[in-house]
Amino acid sequence: MTSTNMKQICAKYNKGWSIAMCHGCQQLFCTKHFVEHRQELSQQIDQIGQEHDLLTQDLNREENIDSFLVRIDQWKQESIKTIQTCAQNARTTFQQLHNQTKNELKISFDKLTQEIRDYRESYDYTEVDIKKWID
Repeated sequence: MTSTNMKQICAKYNKGWSIAMCHGCQQLFCTKHFVEHRQELSQQIDQIGQEHDLLTQDLNREENIDSFLVRIDQWKQESIKTIQTCAQNARTTFQQLHNQTKNELKISFDKLTQEIRDYRESYDYTEVDIKKWID
């Protein structure tokens, strides 16, 4: 009589006969190595659980968020102060340039006004003078 059950070798030991099959990796193991295989899987899932717990702790830390929000508020206040200072400097510079230009124009205009008055009073003007004042 021949047996239809052929014994297969343990995937880890390569000598002993297998008696159990892992339905995850589809390998056959002897009793000793099947237990070791299950222990390795248990260690792996424990490691995953520990990493999960660490991530959960990190996600629940509110002080990190609060410190970033405080830093953003500080940056905002510093930026506002910098912008206000720049705006004030721009206003001051503009006023100085405006006043300087206005004074220079006033001097030129006063000079031209006096020149026109002098020519009017003396009747000493020609078309060339009028064209110069218009242009």
